[in-house]
Amino acid sequence: MQNTTTIQPWEHEGSIWKTKAAYFSWVRGQIRRGLWGRNPIKNYVKRLAAKPAPPGSRAKKVIECEFCHEDHAQSKIEVDHVVPAGSCRDWEDLGPFLRRMLDPSGGYRLLCKPCHKTHTYAEKMGVTFEQAAILKEVIRICKLPTAKQTAWMKMKGIDTTLTTNAVKRRAAISEHLNK
Repeated sequence: MQNTTTIQPWEHEGSIWKTKAAYFSWVRGQIRRGLWGRNPIKNYVKRLAAKPAPPGSRAKKVIECEFCHEDHAQSKIEVDHVVPAGSCRDWEDLGPFLRRMLDPSGGYRLLCKPCHKTHTYAEKMGVTFEQAAILKEVIRICKLPTAKQTAWMKMKGIDTTLTTNAVKRRAAISEHLNK
């Protein structure tokens, strides 16, 4: 009699994927890099939007970011799905994820890398683009060494006598940036 028990990739002894989430994160990344990275439609959308760079620019072609409205080198622009491709956390998610990833009917927008990262973070956190930009800046500042955080706060006029630990510094930085 044949063994019909299926062992999942993360269940193999010595597997490099310790969890199901790690495995599907890898699968999602491979799909994004492989199928989306060289997608002819994505590249066509970028080529259509490209215009000659201004004189003196190192770039040959530039594209305007749809969020910040600044021109960026074509290589610094990313194509974002208007309708997100969504999650890929289980075998049943693969088909719908692939359809959403490769279906052009959902529409695309052209974003510079910083705006794309902020927009993706906003979607993930369920906040507005502006709130996500502030949250990302708070995170960036809080990753600095304490002395640099304190120097930044003093430069911004924040009373540092009340920011004696990381939680208080983060709250003060967040409050200042939210004003």
